[in-house]
Amino acid sequence: MNEVCKDREFVIQEICKCIYGNALPFNLVRSPLFIQMLKVVGEYGRGLKPPTYHEVRVSFLKKAVDNIQKSLEKYRSDWEKWGCTLMCDGWTDGKGRSLTNFLVNSPSGTVFLKSIDTSDVIKDGKKMFELLDNIVEEIGEEHVVQVVTDGASNLVAAGQMLMEKRTKLFWSPCAAHCLDLILEDIGELPVFYNTIANAKKITTYIYRHTWVLNLYRQYSNGGELARPAVNGDSKPASPYIYEAMDRAKEKIAQNFQMQESRYKKVWKIIDTRWNLQLHRPLHAAAYYLNPRYHYDKNFNPDSEVLIGLYETFQRMVPDIRTRVIIDQQLEKFKGAKEIFGMDMAIATRDKKQPALWWESYGKRGKELQKVAIRILSLTCSATGCEKNWSTFDQVHTKRRNRLEQQRLNALVYVKYNLQLEMRQNSREENGDIYDPICLSDIKSDDE
Repeated sequence: MNEVCKDREFVIQEICKCIYGNALPFNLVRSPLFIQMLKVVGEYGRGLKPPTYHEVRVSFLKKAVDNIQKSLEKYRSDWEKWGCTLMCDGWTDGKGRSLTNFLVNSPSGTVFLKSIDTSDVIKDGKKMFELLDNIVEEIGEEHVVQVVTDGASNLVAAGQMLMEKRTKLFWSPCAAHCLDLILEDIGELPVFYNTIANAKKITTYIYRHTWVLNLYRQYSNGGELARPAVNGDSKPASPYIYEAMDRAKEKIAQNFQMQESRYKKVWKIIDTRWNLQLHRPLHAAAYYLNPRYHYDKNFNPDSEVLIGLYETFQRMVPDIRTRVIIDQQLEKFKGAKEIFGMDMAIATRDKKQPALWWESYGKRGKELQKVAIRILSLTCSATGCEKNWSTFDQVHTKRRNRLEQQRLNALVYVKYNLQLEMRQNSREENGDIYDPICLSDIKSDDE
């Protein structure tokens, strides 16, 4: 037993030497890919020759790209049934370049398409429209239900042009971006501004003084002062955002002891941003078709919700005869008739994801079922794309030959999709319901 321990200690020492000597992040040892690598190396046994520089850089990178593309076919086949969202997350790197990551989201998962340096076109609505239009064409217009970007004026213009050309899809502003703006606006109110400013000073002081930070962590069981505000949930977000905004406003009013004079400024900020950016027909339709809310005793949709519902139907289903059939099927859903009123359908209204509920109980109204599934499968955010990777900086650095650029593009493509796959596998192994847009647990290169 002692010999085994000594042998392991020697092997671990050599692994650590490699990590230290090459300045690899310590988080590497937590990676499922690292653990899997050690497993297969151990199973191979003695005599394994290490990969050559050419194999890592060329031949096996190409094989990795091919394997990723094959694994993504399962997603592509599901886009026809569920529809998908093109997510466009723009950001600025440390060198001031405007970069945009493009991903495709569906209930099956999120896949990374590409990262593009958009510095020359980001402020031009027409050029951004052309870029989005080309990517929609690449995915397949028949699969794309919506395109989500942030709410910058140039992207609003690009989204409107895209909707004019592609008459069945929707452009939606990113809900997370809108919520960020709401919180920023609220933070400017005097009652909150001073508190936030003081909290920032305290946080900065603690993180700049190692001994204070260690003391804090000692008494907080390793907790952090600065934490993500939202970690995501286990469901596509569109069916819930409409109701969530209403509940948030109610909770805010309760926290102000229901005194209108105290909460009305906050409500005004929320309503202004909501009406300007987030109040979309798709969100209204998702709210209406969500069985969890539709069959609630307090469900009483106003005219805005109903108009949003029928505007969504009109855009997604151009044929009036099919829309008439959908309207007839909608009456059965409203009245919980036939299969909609069966015991299992009733019992699972608030337990199943809405799109899966419609898949199970909407079969007697296939036209409505198809539209409902596509609406209820949508995300409402484009935020969360990893921005800390040094690989991105390498990809968007000029002054390299075409072959090297292709190689780095391939590296980003493989790396991002492997990270997304690991996240999904981890959730499934832990018994969690996979949330395709919760990207917060993708590890960065930083320790």
